[in-house]
Amino acid sequence: MSQATLVLSIDIGGTRTMYGLVDLAGGKVKTAVIRPTVISGLAPLIGAVVDTLDELCARAQFPRSAVQAIGVGIPGFVDSDHVSLVWTSLSFLEGNHLRRSFEDRLGLPIRYDNDARLVALGVEI
Repeated sequence: MSQATLVLSIDIGGTRTMYGLVDLAGGKVKTAVIRPTVISGLAPLIGAVVDTLDELCARAQFPRSAVQAIGVGIPGFVDSDHVSLVWTSLSFLEGNHLRRSFEDRLGLPIRYDNDARLVALGVEI
């Protein structure tokens, strides 16, 4: 197994969420999965991210320690660490400190922004 620096990329949608493990060196998606979006609250959403991260690492045969960060696209207005105007099913995201919540649970740095803005800008987060 070769060394890799991976990022977990997440696109949260109103009904489905796409997850992918991306190798930063080559820009290739190592493995990906689409799941129904968890809409029951922030803690269950983060729990689903943890479970999916572990599953993708196992599937791609990389240790979780190879994952260096998480990038997330969110359907809503993102200003610093606050999200607003999200889909009704994701209203639990409004007013929460997402960065701190994700980083505390996963132990990895997270960057997130509006999903359409990320696509339009073509940036890596």
